[in-house]
Amino acid sequence: MGLRRKGRELALAVLYQWDLLGKDWKSLFQKTAKNFFPYPKKSVDFAWKLVEGVVLNRDFIDSFIEKYALNWPIDRMNVVDRNIMRIGIFEMLYFDETPPRVAIDEAIELSKKYSEGEKSGDFVNAILDKVYRECGHERE
Repeated sequence: MGLRRKGRELALAVLYQWDLLGKDWKSLFQKTAKNFFPYPKKSVDFAWKLVEGVVLNRDFIDSFIEKYALNWPIDRMNVVDRNIMRIGIFEMLYFDETPPRVAIDEAIELSKKYSEGEKSGDFVNAILDKVYRECGHERE
């Protein structure tokens, strides 16, 4: 498994906890990185950037999810799916090192591995593809 994918997994674990518990994301990150994910420093550093970016830009990122998930309120979505989409959108919009199509593919892979619903990958793909069409293609 690649260093960045490991970072995305760590970011997902932290964002999941933060979303449900509402606690300080920095302390959640430190505890999760130390206790559950013995990953290389590069993966941890990448995860930190993802989590920080999602937390600081959550309202803007969520506005895309709400815009394209018609008749599906964000607070009723699967917590894993919601945070996978947040990571993917953050990478597409803010992380120049990740091509937007890679961000989408990685989000789909996370969804296949960690989400409960059979159609979660399709749902994540549909939302992220719409965000890509609106603004992600400018970076490729």
